[in-house]
Amino acid sequence: MHPMILKKFFSIKTGLIESKIADMATINAMATLPDRDTLIGMLLNVWNAPVQNFTIGMDALSKKLEEEA
Repeated sequence: MHPMILKKFFSIKTGLIESKIADMATINAMATLPDRDTLIGMLLNVWNAPVQNFTIGMDALSKKLEEEA
């Protein structure tokens, strides 16, 4: 069914998350979260960034020392 058609039949007013009542702001926020695989990819990118920056810095230092020698 088309989402606009479903909207005519019902609307969500509240929900339960871990046995606690959740308001619409919480439900809307959770509805906009990316899927699990995207979140894992984002987390891995955050973890990888310091290592990548360190490697780039070490490479630049190595090239500078080679030019000076």
